[in-house]
This record gives sequence, structure tokens and C-alpha cells, in this order.
Amino acid sequence: MKFAFRVDSSYQIGSGHLMRCITLAKALKDKNIESIFISIKNKDDMSSLIKKNNFKILNINNKKKDKKNSFSWKFDAEETQKKIKDEKISHLIVDHYEIDEKWEKYLYKDLKKLIVIDDLADRRHFCDTLLDYSLPIKNYLKLVPSHTEILAGPKFALLDRSFIKERKKAKQQKENLKNKKLTFYVSFGASDFTQETEKTLMALKKLGNSLSFKANIIVGQNNKQKKYIEKLCSKEVAFSYYEQPEKVASIMSKSNFGIGSPGTTTWERCCMGLPSILISVADNQIEIGKACNKLKIARYLGDSKKISSNDLKDLILEMLKNPTKMFEYKQVGLKLIDGIGTRRVLSKLI
Repeated sequence: MKFAFRVDSSYQIGSGHLMRCITLAKALKDKNIESIFISIKNKDDMSSLIKKNNFKILNINNKKKDKKNSFSWKFDAEETQKKIKDEKISHLIVDHYEIDEKWEKYLYKDLKKLIVIDDLADRRHFCDTLLDYSLPIKNYLKLVPSHTEILAGPKFALLDRSFIKERKKAKQQKENLKNKKLTFYVSFGASDFTQETEKTLMALKKLGNSLSFKANIIVGQNNKQKKYIEKLCSKEVAFSYYEQPEKVASIMSKSNFGIGSPGTTTWERCCMGLPSILISVADNQIEIGKACNKLKIARYLGDSKKISSNDLKDLILEMLKNPTKMFEYKQVGLKLIDGIGTRRVLSKLI
């Protein structure tokens, strides 16, 4: 049994797809199952994260475009097929918005199992297993063959194993924010191309005169403003700057109020019991933000294009006025995400 992941990363794509695949690859490695990664080589890709975790990466030089000057599924499928045959891959996991059933059918016969990770439900797939752990839970029944096993909902959230250990500490903290030092956890992904981190820093600086707090500022390696953000943080005693940190769960366990986008980190914040404010930075995050708001695991402030630093500051103050409500957000999040979603997924794949 040998797995391969077909996944890309870049400034525009971000790191969410790649990070959840690395999480799954690490869990497979714990079971002594080998994994490799197959990715398009870009100047701003995040292949260094794959290498840092000691996984082999095979690059596709997919510069070929179709007649509409877009992703060429046939060329990509052919290149991937060569690699899975050379590497004797039995299980292929695909996490890619531009891949659909045409690509999947082309490779299906060469595999023991084909698994798709998706969260859009906007195209047909041909696979043995489909995983979508986002909210709201979507209906894929008309988008996959009858033999496909669908793993849907947050109980299948792919979280790094480190969250299980740190979650225990979070659950032991029974007191609410009224009795604790306020510590923010700020993270808007690897790229943050809408510059929400700077917006958040401005909001927090405006709070500084009336509120005592600390802030852990997490910045991804592809954030083009990271040097500027680091400089801003160096001028504020309350701000701690982290660039692409490895021990995310540990930093999060030392925080008690999250600010970020409704992406992959949403489920990490829930697992750690962080009441949060969400600002969407992509169209596919809007529905997730609204669903989180409805379930009372976070407050969705809105689309980044419509949100100012003053809007964020005002919501922070509003939420802090009701520490009991904040504690309820924490409890709902802890109940929704128990940290063992990766184990559940693994049990379905091997």
C-alpha cells in the first residue's frame, strides 16, 4: 500500500489544501504507510513544507493550457499517471478545485482506491471516497457514483495529531475570559492577499488604550507583507510575531480569542475551544462563516472587502462585554471538533 497526494499550493491557492494533505500523510506515516506528493512547480509554491516533513515530491511542469487558456486536465492527468505507475501507487488522494470526474476517470483504472477532498460541491467526481468536512454539510449524492462513500461534516476534520494533546489543556480550563488574561490568536492563512492581518493589528492597537491584552500574530511564508507585519509587531510589547510556526497547537493553547478567516484554521480553533471572529477572504468561505455564526461557534463579521478595522474593534468589544457568552462559544466548539477526525478518515482509507 502506497499513497500519493495530487495537490498544489501558491500565493493565490494558499496553503490550506496542502496542509490538510500533509496532516493526512503524517498520520499514514505513523502507520508505516509511505506517501509522496505530486504538485505543479510554481515560483511561489510551498513545496518547502512538504520537504520539511520529509516527504518526497514529484513536480508536474504543467505550463500547457487548453483552448480557453486554463488548466489542461488531460495533460495533468497524463503526467500524474506516469508518476503513479513509476512509483507503484495504490491509493491516490486528490485535493484540487480544477480537477473533476474527467481527470479522475482517466486514472481510476490504475488505482486500488481514489479519494477526493473537496468543499465546493460544484462539479462531478468519480472516486471511491469523497471527504468534505466543512460547513454547511453539502449534498454530493448527485455528484458522485453510487459506490462512492461520502465522509461529510466536521467530525472528519483533518487536524494534526498535536491538537489532541493540547486540546486536553484547553478542556481543563473551566474559567471564562473574565478571569483570564486576554490573548488573541490572529491567523489569516499562508498568503493573506487581502491584508487582513494588518487590518487586525490596527484594530488591536485601537483597543490598546482601554484594554490589557497579548496577541499571537501568525503569518504564512507567502505573505508578501510579512516583513512589514514583523516590524509593526516589534514596536508593540503585546504582539508576538510567528512566521509559519510548526507548533501551532501549542501557540493556540496559550490563546483564548481567535481572529481569522473561515478556512482550515476554523476547525483548529474549535478543537482548542477558541471563541472567534471570522472574516471571509474568498467566496467559498462566506457560507462557512455564516454556518459557524448560526451554530454559535464563532461570530462571522462579513466579507473582507466590506470590513474596516473599526468594525473589527467594535465587535471585539461587544463580545468581551459578555464573557459568559464567550464561554458558551468555547464549549460548542469543543463539542463540535473532538480532534480525532484524522483517525476517523484513516480508518476508512486503509
